[in-house]
Amino acid sequence: MIKQLYRKINQFRKKAYLNDELFKTRKKYAFIGFGMHSLVNLYPILIHFGIRLKYICTKESSVGDDIRNHFPDTSFIHDLEIILKDPEVEGVFVSTNPETHAQILTSLLTAGKKIFVEKPPCSSGQELQIIMDTKPDAVVKVGLQRRYWPGNKQLSKIRDKARSYIYKFYFGPYPQGNVFNELFIHAIDYCIFLFGEFSIVSSSHQKYNDGITTQMHVIHANGISGLIELSTHYSWTDPVDSLCIHSVEELLEVNYPASIEGRLKPGRVMHLPTERIMDRPLISKKYFSVNNLVIPAFNLNTLVLQGFYGEIRSFIILVENGRRLENDLAGMQSLYRILDELKESAYPTA
Repeated sequence: MIKQLYRKINQFRKKAYLNDELFKTRKKYAFIGFGMHSLVNLYPILIHFGIRLKYICTKESSVGDDIRNHFPDTSFIHDLEIILKDPEVEGVFVSTNPETHAQILTSLLTAGKKIFVEKPPCSSGQELQIIMDTKPDAVVKVGLQRRYWPGNKQLSKIRDKARSYIYKFYFGPYPQGNVFNELFIHAIDYCIFLFGEFSIVSSSHQKYNDGITTQMHVIHANGISGLIELSTHYSWTDPVDSLCIHSVEELLEVNYPASIEGRLKPGRVMHLPTERIMDRPLISKKYFSVNNLVIPAFNLNTLVLQGFYGEIRSFIILVENGRRLENDLAGMQSLYRILDELKESAYPTA
């Protein structure tokens, strides 16, 4: 009896998985860019669901048989105009040199394409406005995967009671590009995503050993206060991405992408802490945990955990359904206001 029940449950789960609408896409897509980030984080999701890439556009790299075997029905091209002029291609993924994103976005929007673009979509708030004015009603998804972290579902239920937080975002040196636009953008966007727009009360920058550490005291529009420390003075093999949230009832420890744990604050009677009077156990709750990745489940796949699957899925459904317009760019003005302010204070122009 129990074995039969387990078999039925597993059959139901398998049927639900195979009936995912991402396995049944009809539209055609193109991908601009063929770097390592795309190869290990974005292309595997497209290949898994059989998303039809009509074109892969690279700037100048040659394509060998080892690459073509992975994309047997795809044309490798170097000319963006081919994608722009092909009416069959509705959705385009952009993940190339960040300095070229704005120009590519503008061209694709003018051609009426729906776009998924890896962060950053552009280099400044001024550039963002120019892109938005090109086609205000466009479909544009920006690849900021922390927005699609599965832990956000649990965090959204308890974050409304937040009063203050400390965010630590420590990585290794970043010599390959603009550290604010391309790396620190993740942490700043996530704070806005969780708590809303904010203003910088004070900030400081420490630059040494080819790295930078930026510290900020911020106040959100809803009154939440935050201390944010962003650094490239640490490590890529042991990075820190942690958020400590003081809420009314508990202290939340958020470690992306692994866990959310809450520790209830001791009660008070007549303004006196009961823990000083009564011996009470400390109560903690695990709101989200990857279980040390011991269980080989789909929802614990690292591409799912880190949010890459969610962001790609969201974009493809928008393209396939064709009913709802969604433009992430419109909501990024406050993000770029902060980025521009930090860049100006960290590297003031002469």
